[in-house]
Amino acid sequence: MPTHSTTEQQQLLDRLADPIWRMKNLYAIRTKLQGHEGQTIIYEPNYVQQEIYQAIEDGKKRIIVLKPRKLGVTTGIALYLLDL
Repeated sequence: MPTHSTTEQQQLLDRLADPIWRMKNLYAIRTKLQGHEGQTIIYEPNYVQQEIYQAIEDGKKRIIVLKPRKLGVTTGIALYLLDL
């Protein structure tokens, strides 16, 4: 079994402490993108999802989303809550 330096272990712990890093590296979703329907891909938050995550991290108590379709708001929030 390979040994890892204390620095590498600390870097991994730091990454695992970051919910956004975990979502971008540990989770996969099934896409609805045209031409790629049903394929499993690593989750990469889009602009709207990133804005919502930032508001959560900033401690906003209420986040109102006027929810147009196809922006992945439900997917992003569900993944964020499942990761807690």
